[in-house]
Amino acid sequence: AASAAAEMPRGGAAEKSQGGGTATIPNEVFNLIKSIVGAGVLSLPAGVVAFGNAPSAMIPAVALIAVMGVISAYTFALIGRVCQKTNTMSYAD
Repeated sequence: AASAAAEMPRGGAAEKSQGGGTATIPNEVFNLIKSIVGAGVLSLPAGVVAFGNAPSAMIPAVALIAVMGVISAYTFALIGRVCQKTNTMSYAD
């Protein structure tokens, strides 16, 4: 029976019941904050339009979300360049 347990592939029923995650409380809090901020950014144009009394309020709202998208793309490109220069494939490396 002991050899059968040793041969069980990763992700088997025995491992699932034990948990075994590597996330820490600060990591989980950070992920939760990222999710909340992300939802807020996605709803920002609708909020600007709702509180602006003119339909033209959509123009600055769309411009704002576009600027945030450009900033996100730029930072993603920076991460890619750093990974290329350091010959790494992830943050863990």
